[in-house]
Amino acid sequence: LDVIVVLSNHSQSVLQDAGITRPPIHVVPLPVTVHGPSPSDWRPAPQRDPNLVLFVGGPAPHKGKHIFDAAMKIVQQELPWIVGKSMTGATRDQVLREIARAACLVVPEQWPNPGPVVIVEAQLLGTPVVASRVGGIPEMGPTLVCDPAAADCAEKITQVLRMNSNPLFRAYPSPLLESGPAKARHDPARVRAQLEEVYASCLR
Repeated sequence: LDVIVVLSNHSQSVLQDAGITRPPIHVVPLPVTVHGPSPSDWRPAPQRDPNLVLFVGGPAPHKGKHIFDAAMKIVQQELPWIVGKSMTGATRDQVLREIARAACLVVPEQWPNPGPVVIVEAQLLGTPVVASRVGGIPEMGPTLVCDPAAADCAEKITQVLRMNSNPLFRAYPSPLLESGPAKARHDPARVRAQLEEVYASCLR
């Protein structure tokens, strides 16, 4: 091997802690867009539902659907009108539409995921994210991280929902709605340039 490419600083640290320091390890995130078709072309355009909390991770235990279900029961004890929705088997366009419509996306990962693409998609669509404090997730910019357990997940979901309903939040948007960092970090042209530099380093 000439180089190793990983998706997060966390992954780099895991390898280095295991004694893998050669070949050089480079951190390069995935390129992510929400085009194809573009959300700006959706007809009708998705309308934000302030009562919709979304999970799109599938049924595998390491994706944390059981944590989402348990967290939603806690949330609904205090806010019974809130709807928790799980999506599986949908097309990417359908998933993106629901992310754009949701008040909050929940990503309760139970394994050290180096960089869930769905978090980036939500950030690009201006949807607040609650996600587990595992793997590379804390590096992913504006995300409300929580312990990978139902109680803390529910607390953070409730925090986002109350924030969404606050008129001051709408007047002065939270960093949780800021798409700029995700656009910059995952821009395909920028990622391509990073990879080209990595490839060039192999030839030196």
